[in-house]
Amino acid sequence: MQFGFTADQDNKTLPKTLLAGFLDAMDTVITWQTPDQSEVAAFKLRDDLNRLADDLIAATQSWKQGAWVLQNTWSGFPDPAEFLFLGFDGQGQVNATGYFEDWPSYWHRQEQD
Repeated sequence: MQFGFTADQDNKTLPKTLLAGFLDAMDTVITWQTPDQSEVAAFKLRDDLNRLADDLIAATQSWKQGAWVLQNTWSGFPDPAEFLFLGFDGQGQVNATGYFEDWPSYWHRQEQD
């Protein structure tokens, strides 16, 4: 397995079902892109999500129904971890989530054209 480092202190409060999907994603090859304007706008409209972290920095459609990575401006104890993974179902509801500190080696970032 090529896990990045999870932030156990933050993840211990998350529902186990959401955390299981995140742990699966950390062990999966995923190609991430810089979010486009519509994804950034969607993030800003989701009060439930933009309260969790400051910026949407990566998006993908290559993992199940899609996923985002959010980044916190301030991170580390006592603040949350630097990154937050969010996986979505077909209706746009979060079905996987987890905090992490280091980018997993299976995840690749590409710039959008």
